[in-house]
Amino acid sequence: MLTRVPLDRVQDNPYQTRIEYGDLTELADSILRHKAARPDTSGLIAVPPARVVLDSKVLDPRVRGGVDALLKTVAGAMVQIAAGHRRLRAWRQLAETDPDYRTFPVEVFQLDDRTMADLSWTENYVRQDLSPVEQARALQRAIDDFGYTQEEIGQRWGLSRSAVANKLRLLDLPDDAQRALRAGAITERHGRTLLTAAARSPAVYRQVADQLLPLDVPPEAAEKAAELGDRDFETYPLDPPEGGTCAACRRPFGAGEKGHRSQKYGSDGWISTWLCRACYRVAIDWSPPTVADTAAVLQTAVRANSVDLSRAPWPLDTVVGQGDPRVHDPQCGGCLCRQVTGDRQLCLDRDCYDAKVENWEGYQDSLISQHLQATYGATVPIVRTYGGDDLSNRDGVDLQLLEERICAPGKCDRLRLRHCTYKDFTAIYPLPDLPYVWNCNNGNSHNACRKRYLKAKRDEDEIAAEKLAKKTADGRRDQARDLLDRAAASVARALASDHSGAWAYLARHHGAKIEPGGAADTSRTLLAARLLTERFNLQYFDWKSEDSVDRFTARVKEYLADAMGLSLPAGLDDLLRKLERIERFIYETEELTLDQISGNIDNLNDLLDALGQLREADQLTAPDYERVSGRVHALLDVLVA
Repeated sequence: MLTRVPLDRVQDNPYQTRIEYGDLTELADSILRHKAARPDTSGLIAVPPARVVLDSKVLDPRVRGGVDALLKTVAGAMVQIAAGHRRLRAWRQLAETDPDYRTFPVEVFQLDDRTMADLSWTENYVRQDLSPVEQARALQRAIDDFGYTQEEIGQRWGLSRSAVANKLRLLDLPDDAQRALRAGAITERHGRTLLTAAARSPAVYRQVADQLLPLDVPPEAAEKAAELGDRDFETYPLDPPEGGTCAACRRPFGAGEKGHRSQKYGSDGWISTWLCRACYRVAIDWSPPTVADTAAVLQTAVRANSVDLSRAPWPLDTVVGQGDPRVHDPQCGGCLCRQVTGDRQLCLDRDCYDAKVENWEGYQDSLISQHLQATYGATVPIVRTYGGDDLSNRDGVDLQLLEERICAPGKCDRLRLRHCTYKDFTAIYPLPDLPYVWNCNNGNSHNACRKRYLKAKRDEDEIAAEKLAKKTADGRRDQARDLLDRAAASVARALASDHSGAWAYLARHHGAKIEPGGAADTSRTLLAARLLTERFNLQYFDWKSEDSVDRFTARVKEYLADAMGLSLPAGLDDLLRKLERIERFIYETEELTLDQISGNIDNLNDLLDALGQLREADQLTAPDYERVSGRVHALLDVLVA
């Protein structure tokens, strides 16, 4: 029954799920071109089927006077088209300028809801006018309204049960993915990949969606970005300069946001142009990865967001983080983001994992604080990392000071508890099951506290023994300084006598500026002494050891011999020990042989020469020289007599 209905009495099919109708200009022009050839329909070639309804009741159009009489006599009666929704919208465009289009031609039938749903599906699905999301909504509406099973609606509309199930799953996609599907920016198979990612975890979905979904760009920014598309932008995102803006949308880059750069060389040097990621995609006419590549995108996202649950500090069967919006399942055992691979358990949502770590650590902090409050009547700050003013060193606390309450919560404001992830120091945990160790935020102050504590517990004998040990060590250090002074004097004498080894030693340190020849002046003597003493830093030697001086002497002798071919001249102590040995031998031997007398005379003359060298080098005072040389001459007189 063909009739023309006023436009304000025409409605869409209630089972029409289509949202996007596209550009209608071409369709309106086609209708207008056929107006003269089809005057009864004003150019409409295919008249849409329709029905008359009053609220939710379908009216019989076969009344006396037809549809026109029905619409005039029944207030609120409306005509619902079963198909032809793009034609209706093109018609309304024409009606804005041409009064002939203020009524819309339809073929009226008595159609029930099931038939209306079938006709809507046939019109759109067969011609592929519906997006996957709109198809899924049509299927879901038919299932909800008519009680179809997935298999029944599939048979009715020419789909397999699995195809119906896959389409219905698309309704579980987040809004941004559904918008992209409706716009045709991604395919249905892309949508299934996004569903798999969403089932893994929110973090995996965000990463996959970032690779598959287009980014919103304002129209004016899109136009500007398209103009910049001829520039060679770097594909890898970089950190833009501080305060930089996108050249297309003029939006400032946020903290941590990356962008894409294009560089051109001009009269003022290199000129950089930056685009945000959304505008960059417009500039390069971006399209999502192929369906074949989405599997790799998904695998990469899963790997990037996976955490081995064996690292979890909390028991997996314990409820952790309940009420925290970042935690989607407070118990890991039944969480959808838990993946078991062989003997490994993985968490696929790093954000949730990190939030649980934070919650668990907060729970542990509360337990240890309660323990401190109950034990000491006070608590201390809890820190987790070294650095800053709160915990700037790695010195632990002396447990004796804690046991005797010298250093305790409420008594020392430098005391800290540090949370640690290792379990090697259970002996110093305040509580055996909680991984906290004592620390002082000022190691120097704590060392001073320890020294005062130990000093108060020592007796006088211990203090005296410590002072004697320190005095002995200082004496050995002084002997070492005397050794270095004699070594420096030996080098100075070698320079004065043009000793080649000594000059080569200086040349190695100062290049060609110093050449052999002539007597060594004071500055060169001091230079030789400084170079020699810098070789041996006395503070790094252990002077508490009884053989420390002997070991140090051996090292100095070895260095002089290797570096300059010199020997270490004897010191006064060495000469006195040698003199005492000769005295004992002469006075304790009842009768000396001629060889013994001759040998000891030579030794005593060598002693006199060594004493003379020490005196010339200002290593021996005049009174000491007279005293020791007198003892030598007395022995010579005994031997000669």
